[in-house]
Amino acid sequence: MKNLKILILPFMALVASCAADEAVKYDKAKVSAKSDIVIKQYSSKLQAALGAALKAGGPVGAVEVCQQAAPAIAQDVSQENGISIKRISLKARNPIAMPNEVEKKYLTEWVAAPLNEDKTPKEAIFTAKEDGKNYVYFMRAITLKDKPCTTCHGTNIDPALNAKIKSLYPHDDATGFKEGDLRGAFLVKMSSEEAK
Repeated sequence: MKNLKILILPFMALVASCAADEAVKYDKAKVSAKSDIVIKQYSSKLQAALGAALKAGGPVGAVEVCQQAAPAIAQDVSQENGISIKRISLKARNPIAMPNEVEKKYLTEWVAAPLNEDKTPKEAIFTAKEDGKNYVYFMRAITLKDKPCTTCHGTNIDPALNAKIKSLYPHDDATGFKEGDLRGAFLVKMSSEEAK
């Protein structure tokens, strides 16, 4: 009987492991393609909103628009596609952009080299279970562009602009970047069904 238990327990663990792996299978190409569409939609809409705000009210006006428009655009794009998108960062301006431990691991690895050898942003796909459901996550590195990004996220921020940033984001940590630095990542979340 003792030998039977010794044989059954590892077998049950193997079956449970296979069942867990089975639940989070995904099509990497499909996940990448869907994520790419959502990221492009989000980026395009956000850049258009920021560009219009910069023309209308300069950087100080653009900070206000960014604070209100970025989350609203993310929500709209997420609802349109049935897939969630947001931005995350190790040095976040908004607390909702703080990464969890898995996301932080990838961001930390990417700090020194956010781009691949072919100059494309680093990407990662991982799975997680939340509230009993399996999800597939796609991350793509965001590198800082010189202008207009360094105006609000760089090392030499205008004092009036900095005061406005601090008034809107009291816990801001998203400064001190230079062109090419890892600013953060796009994070796309989809159900395991969407990912097959």
